[in-house]
Amino acid sequence: MMMGKRRRCVFLMCVALVVTCALNDNVVLAGVTIVCDRTFVVGRNSTCGYAGVTSAGAEIRFLDEDTKRVVASTAIDVTNTNDEEILELELGVPSSLETGREYELAMYDGTARTYAAKTKVKVVSNESARESVASAKTLVQVETDKPVYAPGQKIKIRALVADIENAALIKQKDGATTCVIEVKDSMERTIFKKSDASLDVFGVATVEVAIEKEQPPFGWWTVKAEVEVDDGVKISIEGGFNVEEYVLPSFDVTLDASSMPLYALSSKSENVFTGRVQSSYTYGKHVEGKTKIIFKRPTSWSSNYNYVDGGGFGNDVPLMEPAFGASEEWDGSGGSSSSSSLQTSDILYESSWLTLYGGSATFVASISKSILEQSWSQNLEACAMVEESTTKEIRNSTILVIPIIREAFAHQTFRSYQSPAFKPGLPMKHTIQLSSDIPGAFNGTGNLGTLDFTLSINKMNSYSYYGDSNAQTISAQVSSSGALEIEFDAPANDLSCCASYEDETNYNYVYGSSSQKCCLQGANVQLVKNAASRDFVRKILAPAGDDMSTTELDALVPYLSVYFSRDTSSAKAPVESVVINAQCTSAETCEFTLASSKSNVAFAYAVVDAEGLGRGVLESGTFSLSSTENEKTVAMTYSNIASTSSTHVSVAIWSVSGSVYSETYLAGTTSDVFLVPGTSVSLERETEMAFPYDITMSTNVSETNVVSTGTDIKFTIGGAPNGARSYILAIDEAVVIQSGGNTSALDATTFLSNVYGSRTNTLHANSETWPCDTTYNENDIKLDRVTIISTYEIANYCNPSSLDNGGVGIGIPEVAFAMDDVASSAPVQENMIKSGTDTDVSSSSSAVRTLFPETWLWETSDSGSFEATAPDSITTWSITAFTSHPTQGISIMKNASEIIVFREFFISPKVPYSITRGETVEIVLTVFNYLKDEDLSVTITAEDVTTNAAVQIGDSKTLTVSKNSADSVTFDVSPTVLGSIKLRFSASGTTTSTDSESKEYRDAVEKSIVVNPEGVFKTTTVSKVFRRSAEDASETFTLNAFPNGVSAKAIKDTYSSFITVVGDIMGPSIQNINKFVQIPMGCGEQNLLLLAPNVYVAEYLNSANKLTSALKTELSNNIIMGYSRELTYFHPSGGVSAFGPQSDKSASLWLTAFCSKVFASAKRSSESRILDGVSIDATVQKGAIDFMISTQGTNGAFSEPGVVLHSEMQSQSGDKFVLSSYAALSLIETVASIDDATTKSKAQSSIASALTYVASSLESVKSAALQNVPSAVYSAIVSTYAFASACASLSTHCDLANSWKTDVLEQIGRSEVDGATYYGGIDASNSLKIESTAYVVLIYAKLNDSGNNFCYSALKFLLQQRNEFGGYGSTQDTVVALEALSTYAKLTREASNSGSLFLSFSNEVGAPSFTVDATNFDTFNTVQIAQRGAESFDNLDVSGDASGSGVAVASYTVRWYETVDLTEDTSNGLFTIDVTTRIVTMKKSPTRSKRRRRLLTPEVLTGGTTSTSSVEDAEMLQMRVCVKKAELTNGVDGMALLRVPMFSGFQPVESSIANLDPEREYVKRVEVDPITNALSLYIEKFPSDSSNKLCATFDARRVAEVKDAQDVPGAQISMYYQQDKYRNAVMKSTGLEVGRFPEDNNGGGGITVEPDSAPGLQFTFVLASVIAFAFLAID
Repeated sequence: MMMGKRRRCVFLMCVALVVTCALNDNVVLAGVTIVCDRTFVVGRNSTCGYAGVTSAGAEIRFLDEDTKRVVASTAIDVTNTNDEEILELELGVPSSLETGREYELAMYDGTARTYAAKTKVKVVSNESARESVASAKTLVQVETDKPVYAPGQKIKIRALVADIENAALIKQKDGATTCVIEVKDSMERTIFKKSDASLDVFGVATVEVAIEKEQPPFGWWTVKAEVEVDDGVKISIEGGFNVEEYVLPSFDVTLDASSMPLYALSSKSENVFTGRVQSSYTYGKHVEGKTKIIFKRPTSWSSNYNYVDGGGFGNDVPLMEPAFGASEEWDGSGGSSSSSSLQTSDILYESSWLTLYGGSATFVASISKSILEQSWSQNLEACAMVEESTTKEIRNSTILVIPIIREAFAHQTFRSYQSPAFKPGLPMKHTIQLSSDIPGAFNGTGNLGTLDFTLSINKMNSYSYYGDSNAQTISAQVSSSGALEIEFDAPANDLSCCASYEDETNYNYVYGSSSQKCCLQGANVQLVKNAASRDFVRKILAPAGDDMSTTELDALVPYLSVYFSRDTSSAKAPVESVVINAQCTSAETCEFTLASSKSNVAFAYAVVDAEGLGRGVLESGTFSLSSTENEKTVAMTYSNIASTSSTHVSVAIWSVSGSVYSETYLAGTTSDVFLVPGTSVSLERETEMAFPYDITMSTNVSETNVVSTGTDIKFTIGGAPNGARSYILAIDEAVVIQSGGNTSALDATTFLSNVYGSRTNTLHANSETWPCDTTYNENDIKLDRVTIISTYEIANYCNPSSLDNGGVGIGIPEVAFAMDDVASSAPVQENMIKSGTDTDVSSSSSAVRTLFPETWLWETSDSGSFEATAPDSITTWSITAFTSHPTQGISIMKNASEIIVFREFFISPKVPYSITRGETVEIVLTVFNYLKDEDLSVTITAEDVTTNAAVQIGDSKTLTVSKNSADSVTFDVSPTVLGSIKLRFSASGTTTSTDSESKEYRDAVEKSIVVNPEGVFKTTTVSKVFRRSAEDASETFTLNAFPNGVSAKAIKDTYSSFITVVGDIMGPSIQNINKFVQIPMGCGEQNLLLLAPNVYVAEYLNSANKLTSALKTELSNNIIMGYSRELTYFHPSGGVSAFGPQSDKSASLWLTAFCSKVFASAKRSSESRILDGVSIDATVQKGAIDFMISTQGTNGAFSEPGVVLHSEMQSQSGDKFVLSSYAALSLIETVASIDDATTKSKAQSSIASALTYVASSLESVKSAALQNVPSAVYSAIVSTYAFASACASLSTHCDLANSWKTDVLEQIGRSEVDGATYYGGIDASNSLKIESTAYVVLIYAKLNDSGNNFCYSALKFLLQQRNEFGGYGSTQDTVVALEALSTYAKLTREASNSGSLFLSFSNEVGAPSFTVDATNFDTFNTVQIAQRGAESFDNLDVSGDASGSGVAVASYTVRWYETVDLTEDTSNGLFTIDVTTRIVTMKKSPTRSKRRRRLLTPEVLTGGTTSTSSVEDAEMLQMRVCVKKAELTNGVDGMALLRVPMFSGFQPVESSIANLDPEREYVKRVEVDPITNALSLYIEKFPSDSSNKLCATFDARRVAEVKDAQDVPGAQISMYYQQDKYRNAVMKSTGLEVGRFPEDNNGGGGITVEPDSAPGLQFTFVLASVIAFAFLAID
């Protein structure tokens, strides 16, 4: 059990007791007990402590766990048992031992020539141990200049490498001159790696990395810094940042909840929340506008509806009202949502709009008990939304999570709770740590009062119960931290009816008989609900609990009990003991007090280093209890322990001699050892976390820190010693807001926490007594700390051999009480600027403001002072710094400094980040007049200053802006060219007062907008594989991206192209392990992408010695996650289906075979120690095999009882032998991993029967295969692969596999460019080609013929077809191709990092060249050749020269856009698709005095003269997509994928799509892409009547304002496994009918089957519908 917070300096000691005894008349002499470290380091001696070794010739031996062969041994000296001594020995660990595995540690009796006892230990490498030491002394930190970046920006990185000399000095790393800095994009591709980044003498390295301008992977990027120390040990840290398209916010929203309880009480009739919303611009001024407060359930979706990789509402997404929820025209009081709105929203309370006064508004929200009872969640979420008055920009506050308190407190360890030990006759003590979801409940000072418990003692013949009038009451004080001690003296057993071990374990007595035994079995301590518990609840709720009734308070008192359990094995021991106290009395001495049930007993103890460093016993000793003593306090010399770098030690205590007062207590037993329940002890010393010196920052500006744009400022760093270097960073506050409050600067608190978290410090101690039980939560018990060898019987529950991880013998939890977090944030400063400050912020300058950096300062200074000019951004700059001195160490500024850049008159245009060419965007320009006494008449102009006149823009505008206020105007902008365009906005304001001379104020701003292409995005990648030796001559090559020419639909000026070179042929796939397939992931088959490729990549990396511990962990976690999720798709039959038993009637044979094969590979890798923590349940594997066998007929053929998603699994003739081949293949690869003999035998019989059937059927497709008929080719390849697998694994069917390989496969390959060969047949889909070709590579690998040129040419095709993300088209072809690539790479042992390969492209733009060698073989080297926006594209191909030796893959990627029309159809008429859009509600009109959202009807639009309008007028749309499939293949559809993009500014309404197809008859799953808002529907089947069409109807709401919205191309229906077979449709944005579809007036949406010939639907709107939606009108 871990208690306390993470940021602490912790020394942890575990005390465990081991009592060993032997019967010898009236004296018990201990037998052999040896205590060692659980972990041994190769090449390093480890100390063991031991006692009781009396036989000469004894040895400690390491045995091979499998063969039992002796691999190392050490002789043991004989101990003098009369002196009851403990000895130590040095145990050598030879370098011949294999690291990373377990051995048996055994004591060999030289006299008896037998092994007296064995246990398990782990042997690790010296490097691993050194890494543990080095990581405690070396600290690596990294900072970037920003936490968020946009495309085309540069990432600036600083890495700091520090030595932790001692608690008072942190300095740069001595001797470290370089470090490695690596950047990976969101697809985990290494895009930058500098292996020799130079560290200056202050321990800092600095690099810059440019982000691709055009469509870089958005999302979380990582930066890693690594330094090598101490002979190859590497220490690293990883940070990160977001890459996204964004426009910086101009203001922030804060939900101040300091005045309200941050929780909701489920027992209260009404929970009232009072708080304040505050909003201010980034330069400190108040925002004028309005706000509303929303309380809601945490966002959740239906099981068949998902937002992929996202969901919820973020800081930069407007939180919209429910689709049919309450409107803005409420009564002003707000209120809980009605039941009808709850159907479309999780909103529990939504206030009316509140006006902001001085940038703030107070709210009062009330949520009833009945509303809370409807909430299944454990929390509520509160969010404030602010709409600025001038621009109508909406921003949200961060979400405030409010726990719903159903119990005021709980036992902190309840979920991992284990019964403490019950020892008759001994004092019992147990610490309960309470926890609470009530913020601050246990963070105060002083005791919180008492809680009363009833104590009930259970005997064999008498059971107490709660409420027993004879039960004893125990009162316990609760500390301010929520800890309380349960203490009582356990009564002793009555020897008249409980005198032996048999008495305690014999339950065969008849209740009520005179011979009934009375042995004590345990004690129950249970919390009492009374006045004390109510007062306790009031205290932790204060003041919220003051007015609560007794009933309400009692409802919050939890059921809390502790059962002290008697372990009857303890009765075997002649003495029982507990540790009743443990503490550190000083920084040098720690002690424990042991209470014993007997006197005159001697004990030994050994302190063991438990940090995995292999040092073993650090200190040992003995102590005795005299005939008059039953307890003793023992001191340990803590200074010996503290001198090590350990943060944990374990103490084992055991009996070495003693008198036995009751021999009958040992009746029937011989030499016994019992592991007495021990105590976990946490020790800590309060050490101030501090830098060797503190630094501050000052400037030469006024105390307000307010300056005008262009002001020269002098900064001074104070407190640093002479000779220190300062590193300064200044970030725009708007960037921090955009990143959700994150900053990228080094943080002093986090830094110190990392430093002191690795040190050993002690002061206090707390203890817990627990039994030795194997069922403890592994997070609470460090089972690998100590190993104990003993000649005595060990209670089974404590027996090391009975534990999964072995070698424990002491199973006790450890408790770490950590130091409280140091405050991590500086006090918040208002920085509200007053008019007429003493700072010159006048605004008469006419200079154009063009300098708007997001990072202002990224500087170094050796003098401690520097100067900088304030940029043009009107904002607050957050400035941080750290310093480093070669001898006096490092310091980080604890509180950021601030500079506010401000003008009294300025303009702020709200410019979007990007716009699509052809659309018109409305730019809102706000004019701010902060003059104290003057109104201004302002004229604003806008002009295009792009060199090629790329923008159409409106005329100048004039308005009057009152003093201390703001107003806005709008400009419509219509870009006509691609790329970045620049607009200049100028304003001239003159005072309007007649009392004084007119004064003029000016401001001008230039802003850029990215203009994106219209149309549908396309990309193609062509690759060439180089495998060169030193003898090969130079060669010239060409990469042709368009062998058949460019598409006629291509938009000429949208092309861009890139050359990428990487040395590792598996590199692209390794880097993109989670993002192979660019289609949605939503079914059990697709989920295998989370599992299968990770296995193959791990096996490849392991074979190439590239599997780092970090990659091993990542791949293992991916597999564990994928495996866990895949289990949800399993049926009770043992099989698996695409959507699980809730959606699919039957499991699928093919998918079960696929899944079983992958599971077997994962298990194989786990057993080979390639993966960590991966455990494939044997019952799952057995169930899958049983299901597969159940589908096999008597002739050996398999039949598919479920849906065939992969239609190629059924041959053209309808024969079953393709599916049978695949099932046999799966069984062959699975059977080796099956342990159950019966299941294995059944599987082997099934394999033999299936292969016999396939062999007899295969000739029927030979002729068609040789003619390259796709279905026959696929049948031949899969069947040959099954035979090849049987040959490799079972040594059968080898002749048949080889003959088909030679006579068929080598005859049907079809040539591609550059000597590549593909398989799959004439006119086969690309997905089928990839899968078939991958099987061919695997066939050659299985037949040990991977060096064959046929194999290499097939491999070339796979590498050529791999997309820029490292994957392919679908799950199946990606998984098989990845398996083929990794298998080939393993077998051929391609030395990707050997030699030096040179590639040059001298004829291309910039003449790029690449060198691939050991330093960068796994790095993606990318150069852009063609830029988007050129009038023509001439780079259809690129040519280059190759020389040198090595392996590399060169890829040429071209991206462009195409126009799409209704005629695009690559499915050859297989599909039809049409999309109909209707307008439901009208958007807010800026021309109305009362802006309303209204139901859009013909009458509203044009007075009844027309019934059509455009998307631009709509606030809400209803969309209907209808698809039809012309034919079914063999009665089976195969899965289809329908993708529907959204109009610009719209997103689907979740409530309308959450349950599109409740029965899941047609649509199995629905997903919404969180970035594009595109909708994806998985269609498992179409209407059986092919003349009918399948239609999906849903709503979409506006979330952003876009004018002149364009038609949306790209609505697409395709085959799931053949993505190149699709039909597109264009979604029209104009000429749309109004009102809902007649049959869907209620807005429910859904799936319908309709005749394709149905006439066009006519819409009739009735008065009832008008009334139904009238409440949608809003202000």
